[in-house]
Amino acid sequence: APHNCPVPFGPFHSTLSSLAESVPDSVSGYSIERTFDNIMVFWLWVIAAILSFALVLLVIKIFLLRRSALRLKEGLAYRLEHETNTLLDIPSRDGAMRDLASCLNSQLILLREERWRFQQGDQALREAVTHISHDLRTPLTAIYGYLDLLETTDDLPEIRRYLWQIRGRAEAMTDL
Repeated sequence: APHNCPVPFGPFHSTLSSLAESVPDSVSGYSIERTFDNIMVFWLWVIAAILSFALVLLVIKIFLLRRSALRLKEGLAYRLEHETNTLLDIPSRDGAMRDLASCLNSQLILLREERWRFQQGDQALREAVTHISHDLRTPLTAIYGYLDLLETTDDLPEIRRYLWQIRGRAEAMTDL
């Protein structure tokens, strides 16, 4: 069937008309639309395949991120329970997970420093209690010794000397 071109193409109009008339029926009409539909279906399948591949990659990425987060959680819990100088490390190449591990390591370092200061303060307090205990026991031991001597003596000048010693030791304890 001849194709009528609604817009004349000048000198080429007759040439195009004759070419259109020479196109076989299998190429023209419904067959061209069918070929166009086949091409569209092909490209839709290509796009669907690309999107499916991207989806698979994203699912894998999410799985790997979750695994890295779980390792960070377990590593942090272990380091908080046990006194260790090791830092968190993850085998992930993801920049965000590495940044998270770096931040957690910074916090672990600060926590270790605080723990060390606490332990030093605790040690200083124990030493102070030990010194105070010693400072209290020494005069008390002397007072008990003089009281034992008082019980065994009847000499009045000796009793006065022991009482003076007891008073001096008791004043020394009140000065603590």
